[in-house]
Amino acid sequence: LNVMQFSLIDVLLRHKKTKIVLYTYDSILIDYADDENLLDEIKSNLAFNFSIKSGMNYNEMEKM
Repeated sequence: LNVMQFSLIDVLLRHKKTKIVLYTYDSILIDYADDENLLDEIKSNLAFNFSIKSGMNYNEMEKM
């Protein structure tokens, strides 16, 4: 199920600056371009519970 969900997001991001940069079996790390405003669209493609963290780098990520 996760792979299918992540594939939908990958298609959504195909011609965008926002990209999936890392994924594991149950999580994805997205390099998000603020000017694209895709967060709601990405969230609508996820059918499972999730949390969102944001930060300028991986060490500074905080729950939104």
